[in-house]
Amino acid sequence: GTSILYLNGEVVNDYEFQTFYDTVNNYIGFVYIKRSPDQSYRNILEFIFLPLENGNYIIHRTRELYLGAFSTFGQIGFEESGWEYELLNPEDGFFEISEIDIEEQIVQGKFRSRYKLEDKNGFKNTGLPEQILFEGIFHENYIRN
Repeated sequence: GTSILYLNGEVVNDYEFQTFYDTVNNYIGFVYIKRSPDQSYRNILEFIFLPLENGNYIIHRTRELYLGAFSTFGQIGFEESGWEYELLNPEDGFFEISEIDIEEQIVQGKFRSRYKLEDKNGFKNTGLPEQILFEGIFHENYIRN
């Protein structure tokens, strides 16, 4: 049961890992969320629309089931868009699901994805860099919903 998230090569411990299996649309999704101490903003990294099977998947920006890992990163501040990021060089990224235990609902794998700042939406410094490389490993339970 270990998940480690790296932001530009540094381990970050303040992101909460959540993974779910959408039984209606039949896909698995992975979400990392960082909430500010005062709950005024959330940073959200997500990989969704993946099949529940082992494989090495591309990272992409197309809202389509099973094409690979649809990935976004951005920020919600005061219930509106904060800093918005665009997926950068998706061909250099990947999302690998290396093991799935369907009975115990455990999934394991790793990923790499890169993003660049597109819009600050009027917010000044949110503490995020303008280019971000996320890398991570996960070995966690998923929930069915």
